[in-house]
Amino acid sequence: VLQSLEECLDSHKISCEIPGMPWQEIPMGKGFNLIATQNPNRGLFANKRQDLGRKFLSRFHIINFDNFQKDELYQIAKGLGDKYNIPQKVLKDLVNFHFEWSNSKERDNDILCFTIREIEATITAIANGENIKDAILIIYGSRYKSKEYEKLKLILKKYPNLNASNQNKSKLL
Repeated sequence: VLQSLEECLDSHKISCEIPGMPWQEIPMGKGFNLIATQNPNRGLFANKRQDLGRKFLSRFHIINFDNFQKDELYQIAKGLGDKYNIPQKVLKDLVNFHFEWSNSKERDNDILCFTIREIEATITAIANGENIKDAILIIYGSRYKSKEYEKLKLILKKYPNLNASNQNKSKLL
């Protein structure tokens, strides 16, 4: 894929073959832009990704993003939760849980990263009537074997608004 991208950027044409049709070269339109992302090649990701060469990287304006701060995560969660009338106390506990779990020392070299996607998936599950605790255990915990799963459950116990096993959206309101 990287070689194809580099070729396109050099020739200003995208070459493609569609089964049953002749080879096509499509010129890049005026104002063509390419936006690319790459996860870091560190921790358990080390040596699982190809480091990009200087020649290839020189074609891009590189922007590095810091991790979200807890208050930023909360503002995003609040925006998502407000659509479904999820109480702020639940959103705060969810963000605090997410922040504690994803920033724990054990996660430093964990190939499984946690992002705003897990918060959004949990809020969506609650909005769809799923049990909060079960949703979190599935969204966050299904990635792990029993030892890490038990650690996750211990951390989850600290957050009362997420911990009631029979709690769902209808009981929150």
